[in-house]
Amino acid sequence: LPHLSSHPRLNGVAFVPCVSIAGEEDSSEPKDVVLFRPSHAAFGTRRAGARLNPIIGIVKSTDQTIRMIAESSGVAKEPRAEVMAEALCATPSPCAELAVALATELAASLREDGVRPAKVAVPVCNGTVENVELVYIDDAPWRHKDEIIILHPSISAEDGRILGCKSLREKLAKECEETGRACRELT
Repeated sequence: LPHLSSHPRLNGVAFVPCVSIAGEEDSSEPKDVVLFRPSHAAFGTRRAGARLNPIIGIVKSTDQTIRMIAESSGVAKEPRAEVMAEALCATPSPCAELAVALATELAASLREDGVRPAKVAVPVCNGTVENVELVYIDDAPWRHKDEIIILHPSISAEDGRILGCKSLREKLAKECEETGRACRELT
């Protein structure tokens, strides 16, 4: 064979080796390797790095053989938006730290690609993950918010908007318009 990637057993390979959760993709020291489906692997991330593990595996790009296996298996340059959205919507939902990493990486992906998955969930203040359509950005922090679901504070307002969260301030303004009264809560 002129090239390893043209080997017939590598086409459609079910799993690709990725750096373990303890490893850093740019480290020169050998690390443990975990197998991921090609759809759940990437050569790098926009923001989150190894924090996406165990949902997204990062292929060690310095190993030429592993790189060829991954390329021939269709591993993407960066994590796929639909895989991150699916993980955020999963039951049980990921832990808060992983959910924040997935959401910020998904926002970075949407900022570049603009193709939003049909269903998106985001981490919220109480540590759970909720459907983005129910979540508000905390752009009115003086407002008592017991009955309102607020986006996790580790996610920026800009990322929240990109993911599909609504503005709490805009919600308050709309309520004032509908009732026809001046609202002090907006200032």
